[in-house]
Amino acid sequence: MLTKLKIQNYQKHSDLEIKLEPITVVVGRTDSGKSAIARAIRWVTLNKPNGTQIVKRGEKETKVGLKFDDNQTLVKRRTKTTQTYKLGNETYKAFGKDVPEPISDRLGIGELNFQQQHDSPLWFNEPPGKVAEHLNEIFDLKIIDKVLTAAKKKTTQIAAALQVYADDYTAEEEALSRYADTDMLQNDFNTLQDAVNDKDVHGQQLLKLAEILQEWEDNATHAAKASVCVFKWAEVLEAWEEWDKVYWHSRALSDALTRYDKVSRYKGRSVPDEKPVEDYIMHVKHIRNLEELLAECNGAASMVEASRFEYKKLKKELDTLPQICPECGKPL
Repeated sequence: MLTKLKIQNYQKHSDLEIKLEPITVVVGRTDSGKSAIARAIRWVTLNKPNGTQIVKRGEKETKVGLKFDDNQTLVKRRTKTTQTYKLGNETYKAFGKDVPEPISDRLGIGELNFQQQHDSPLWFNEPPGKVAEHLNEIFDLKIIDKVLTAAKKKTTQIAAALQVYADDYTAEEEALSRYADTDMLQNDFNTLQDAVNDKDVHGQQLLKLAEILQEWEDNATHAAKASVCVFKWAEVLEAWEEWDKVYWHSRALSDALTRYDKVSRYKGRSVPDEKPVEDYIMHVKHIRNLEELLAECNGAASMVEASRFEYKKLKKELDTLPQICPECGKPL
């Protein structure tokens, strides 16, 4: 909005300053320069009339200034050779009848904003089409049509989208109605989940039991092997007793042969039959075999002792398990 008008050397006015309000009325005697005030504003805003006849007689230049409500000023200056606008700190040259674009953009005023003194009443004697053209020049009424068209299009789109959402909502409600017994299904699911968890626990117990049974079978196999070793051990002990008898018998025989050899040397007699000595040697080899078998039996005895220890450990672990089968519920 314009807040101040200052005129210097324009037609009848040498130096005039007027404070402008939203509605400003200028009154005065005839030929006192009232219309010159309106022409000065028109000259600044539209660059009309274009010429030096507006300069007050006897002066070299004329200036008309406007002040806006944001305190920015616009001053137009006319000499015999130049015509310039100054908006704030920026200066623009005016050529011909054109107003520099920054100036016209800042003012936003056109020909339709002015009513001359001898003009017919504003728009009252013009046809409706012409009035519409004038309004369109001032307010750009086409934008209203564009906005209305865009609003109608957007409204149609929103209505269609709302209908789609409504149909989707109805379909979702129908789909949800099939799950009205969700709470009951949830309870059934929880019960089934508990059963699955119990089954997992029972399955782990069964796996543990199967491992114990497998170890039991392995120990039973070791025990069977140990029993064989025990039988062999009994045979070894029996053979040992026989070997002991043979050993002492062979020693007695060896002593006898030694004495006999000594006697035969003196008497010139030959050595008795060597068959008993060969039997003695065979017995010695047999004794060595028995010693190796004894070593194996000692190893088997160690295995029996280890199996016995493992058996006690597994039996103790088995006793800690439930005595009822987790699969069938029968006592073990």
